[in-house]
Amino acid sequence: MKSRSKLLLENSIYAAISAIEIYNKPKFLYREEVFSILLVNAWELCLKAKYLKDHNNKLTSLYIPLEKTKKDGTKYNIKRYKTNRSGNPLTIDIKGLIEKINIDTALKGNLESLIEIRDNVIHFINNPKVFQIAFLEIALASIKGYATFLETEFKLSLRNYNFSILPLNFNISQIIETSALKNESQEFQNLLAYLIKTRRKTDSSDKYAVALNIDVKISKNKEGIFSVKYDKEGLPIFEESEETFKKRYPLTYNELTQKLKNKYVNFKQNNKFYKIKSDLETNEKYAKARFLDINNPKSSKKTYYSTEIFKEFDKYYKKY
Repeated sequence: MKSRSKLLLENSIYAAISAIEIYNKPKFLYREEVFSILLVNAWELCLKAKYLKDHNNKLTSLYIPLEKTKKDGTKYNIKRYKTNRSGNPLTIDIKGLIEKINIDTALKGNLESLIEIRDNVIHFINNPKVFQIAFLEIALASIKGYATFLETEFKLSLRNYNFSILPLNFNISQIIETSALKNESQEFQNLLAYLIKTRRKTDSSDKYAVALNIDVKISKNKEGIFSVKYDKEGLPIFEESEETFKKRYPLTYNELTQKLKNKYVNFKQNNKFYKIKSDLETNEKYAKARFLDINNPKSSKKTYYSTEIFKEFDKYYKKY
């Protein structure tokens, strides 16, 4: 018999798959709304499965206890729990789980954004089409984070599922510019402001992100056919182009150290520097390794650096 945590996790995956299937439908008029509802549901079940697993599958660990005492001031012998209208115990909601489980800061920011969208969908009327790209960036980060969380916490791979969102929309006129927000309600403008604030105050980590930037470019090969690479299991491989990679990580190690020497009075290539560099290299915001032969995964790697890395070195060295 399957444990409660495994049963919850199965339902979580079903909810996530349903969310993606609906989002990927060519024509679905309530696309973003249903996706946000189902994906928040998937995340809540996933976090409950994690919490149960960490508490020996004890179902009462998810119940919300009552602090009430008897009329004489003494406590009840049996622990009592809050119940819903049908008399069943109330369980910790997703916001409570986020606080109880020690999760990545970027993942927390992503979930808070997704929950805020869900809450506005359920309790208010909004227009997700106005911020279609912003919504998709949050959705992509949440799906990526979900797959990563399952692999990290449950050693479960989602490679057997078609776990991908199609971010292409050839009807460009549907993507409304931010300037159009002036015609929207104040409540909806407040929602978008919240999403922007959450994204700006939270840095991405090596595993998770509040939102993922989207920059879709379509090009033809010599035969006029679109080229797509797949791995051995038939899953698509998304790679940054050489041009995009160089724009994001323009510095080699030698170029980085030379600029550091020119920038700081007290800079030295000593153990202190190597420790700082090593820590920063774990975050793709500052550095990323790349195969010298991008078509050969067995070739050696070389690390390149973003100019964002100087903001971190500023904390340790004195400028000229």
